[in-house]
Amino acid sequence: VLGHEVMHQWSGRIRFIDEHGELSTALLGKDGSHWSDLLQTHASVLYGHKWRDNGDGTFTSEAIQSFFSPLDLYLAGWYAADEVPPFFLIDNPHHPAAVPPTADITVEGTARPITIDDILAAEGPRVPPMSEAQKEFRCAFILLTPPGVEIELSQTLALEQISTKFAERFAVWTGGRALAHNGPEALRMLSPGAPETVT
Repeated sequence: VLGHEVMHQWSGRIRFIDEHGELSTALLGKDGSHWSDLLQTHASVLYGHKWRDNGDGTFTSEAIQSFFSPLDLYLAGWYAADEVPPFFLIDNPHHPAAVPPTADITVEGTARPITIDDILAAEGPRVPPMSEAQKEFRCAFILLTPPGVEIELSQTLALEQISTKFAERFAVWTGGRALAHNGPEALRMLSPGAPETVT
């Protein structure tokens, strides 16, 4: 969920020039800010699927919502354009594009190949380019409670665990090209001990 919401900062809202030379929004799905359910996104956190072409006019979903796709990484500024491999959109007028992905489904259709050049023709190059894009981010996790409600140690430790795991996963998602640094760790509720005598 955190990866999904963070990636909305950069990805999930682009167009491309289709095979007829027309500007198309067919890559988009739910709310116009997520990928189409029929898009090969290598299981992007912003929807789409890791589609397997079965070679018989059908495609089976092998994974959903697991990674930042190569296209996500380009749009965020962590991949160069030439690192985005060609991908495809399944033409199927009977399958809705604007739905969250469902695991282990098979759909019929025809693969429409798309390249990063089709996107650049519609949107232009990323600004700033990868060489100048931000690669390190400072994150803060804030726990809000109603007035008069005390925060328990278990809550601060849970929040600390979430923030630590997010930073670890962020590095994995970006292949180490971008890092998330968390704010100061939660103050632990410990009693001071007696210092040892140092000779």
